[in-house]
Amino acid sequence: MELKDWLSLGIALVGLVGGSGWLLYYLQSRKSKRSESTVALKDLYKLQSILNQNKRMQEALKKDSQFQSLEYAPDYLQQQFFGALPDTDSRKLAWKTIIENLIDQNEEAVKLIHDYAIHIVRPEFRKACDEYIDHAKNWSAVWRATIGDKAVPIEFHVREKLLVPAFPEEMDTELDEEIKIKKRQAGL
Repeated sequence: MELKDWLSLGIALVGLVGGSGWLLYYLQSRKSKRSESTVALKDLYKLQSILNQNKRMQEALKKDSQFQSLEYAPDYLQQQFFGALPDTDSRKLAWKTIIENLIDQNEEAVKLIHDYAIHIVRPEFRKACDEYIDHAKNWSAVWRATIGDKAVPIEFHVREKLLVPAFPEEMDTELDEEIKIKKRQAGL
């Protein structure tokens, strides 16, 4: 074998070894991204589940016409319907438990959004998440003030005015879109 043959063979070997290194890097990087997307997808499904549970609880409460103003006048509901009931009354306990559960679920959803924030792909979903966080934190604050032992602040004594930002209507749609993207990234 001549020198040029050895050089060609050496270059081919270097290319093969180097190329396989790049191929291995690419495959590992792709696997890592799929794994991250799968974990992120799990968080998104959990968030979707929490939001759906909250909607079902809220709809169940609002079936009773007394609770149609759930986001408008918590002080009115507390004082009009439950203020006169003794603390041991089952209706008052059930109502307070449902509201506290909604508050806990809101806090869990906010935590999931904060944990997931680095993975958000679309600005529309980020905006919907920010609006949801405002809604959840304010709603929880208003209801905590209402169901607590302290007097309800005067600014909450309004029946026809929305006291907190409404649940962002686009949240469900944007969450569905984010899930679709993460499913594609995860290879599902």
